[in-house]
Amino acid sequence: MIVVLYFVNPIDALPDGIPSLGITNDADVFALIINQIRVELDRYKEWKR
Repeated sequence: MIVVLYFVNPIDALPDGIPSLGITNDADVFALIINQIRVELDRYKEWKR
């Protein structure tokens, strides 16, 4: 849920108007969240076994 707020919030750590840095920042946050979801799913699978 917080990720959605990060992407729709007009205030950003690195604004998207800065060429390449703003978009890269958003992509990094997205990759971090995807990685965290994968880690949590792996932990759940291990627990389920």
